[in-house]
Amino acid sequence: MARKLPFPKPATSGQYAADLDVELGAPMPLSPATLAVTSAWVQSESPTFPGWNGLGTELYLKGAKPDPSNNRVFDYPNLKTGLLAAVDMMEGKGPQTTPDAPQFVADVRSGKATSSQLVADVKASHWAGLSIPDTYDSSAITAKLASSNFAVSGAAASPPATTASFGLNPLQWPSQAAQMATGGIVGTIKTMVLKGALTLMGAGMIFYGLTLLTDKKSPVAGGSPASLAADPEALAPEALAAA
Repeated sequence: MARKLPFPKPATSGQYAADLDVELGAPMPLSPATLAVTSAWVQSESPTFPGWNGLGTELYLKGAKPDPSNNRVFDYPNLKTGLLAAVDMMEGKGPQTTPDAPQFVADVRSGKATSSQLVADVKASHWAGLSIPDTYDSSAITAKLASSNFAVSGAAASPPATTASFGLNPLQWPSQAAQMATGGIVGTIKTMVLKGALTLMGAGMIFYGLTLLTDKKSPVAGGSPASLAADPEALAPEALAAA
């Protein structure tokens, strides 16, 4: 029987973490340690959980679409699917499962684990061997918990992301690409500048191309190269004078 989520429409990463703990099978009420560590993990990975993906999960489930900012990460169609993807990843069914993530699940389900124990369950992710930083790492969670700005409630959610598609008008593609590449307040400013610059560049290239297609060279004085070749005497004006 499915357990009732405390936050059917979570508004913060802390609420999302609470839902995730419930889906993992944590006993109710949630222990402070369980909720704090899970919230810190979510805040380290995907604090505003766009597309209902609180851990930046790369596991495909039905209805998922690649996130516009990172095509390895999926945006899920609803909260339930996003939580299921995170649980599957933690249980060892996802492509980025950490070595001890299943132990994290077991300790969450016990309801008795300390914060230190839960953090220790999350060791380096599969990226560690490639020297690529990733927040599936106990050090990131430890740093988040130790931060003076950390609060279990976490950050406010962002709207679920949608994968952008290009329209039929090529003149709009530069602006659409700019919108996909940037986000937030700073991103909006960058988008406006980039949209203008790219649109001007695109319009300039089209104008230049049309100019090349329509431009015709002026005739050479004395006849075109073709007519000169057909009339050898035209190449020797002195011959005309002698005649």
